[in-house]
Amino acid sequence: MGKSKDIKLPKYLKLNKGNMWFDNDPDDKNASGVRLIDTDINFVGRGYISNSEMQKYNETGITPHKQIGVDLNKNKEATHNAYGYIINNKDQSFFCTTDIPADKLGNILTAYNNKILVAYSPTAKPIESEKLPTPKKNFTYHDGDLVFSGTNKNMYNKLNKLSLKDMLEFIKNCNVRNDIQDLLQYETKGFNKVAHARLEIMDALRIKLNSFGSGISSIRMNDIDDVKTEK
Repeated sequence: MGKSKDIKLPKYLKLNKGNMWFDNDPDDKNASGVRLIDTDINFVGRGYISNSEMQKYNETGITPHKQIGVDLNKNKEATHNAYGYIINNKDQSFFCTTDIPADKLGNILTAYNNKILVAYSPTAKPIESEKLPTPKKNFTYHDGDLVFSGTNKNMYNKLNKLSLKDMLEFIKNCNVRNDIQDLLQYETKGFNKVAHARLEIMDALRIKLNSFGSGISSIRMNDIDDVKTEK
């Protein structure tokens, strides 16, 4: 690899792999001192013992004094699983490369070449997730009354008007797959005059649906509406 100063790095680099990347080993003369953390909650640091400090400890029995980090509970025991954790109030997953001396960029270049660090723009507008359309609900209010507004009003009306005998007869003679599917969905949710699923209707609908054989049915808006509205 050529000299670090001959390789141009982006102004900002962001951690791309893993949740943490530390380049602050006191025994590494090329360490930049950069510490990256890409998580909202992490363990409190209790101090890093370098190889040279460990060697000194083995020789003298003395370890250097290090400041102990303070967690969410001020280092007191807690029963709500917060002991030993802190919350990151700012984004610590990126840094400015122009703040690093040229002779301290070696480890950063290695991480960049291996895509552990990637180019980043802290001023760029975050990409908003695509907003999905709001599912059409089965019921709505009109002039203060709760009315059905689902996909198949005709099948809803049959569930609420036909007797059990007539309903079973209709299912037997119905040859429209989507009507049977909607009836099964409405009956399952209790969108009928008894406000609960009826075993005889459910069995008849499943038998009829199976009689159609395999095939792809059209996607119904009600299929993604799993919220039961009380009538």
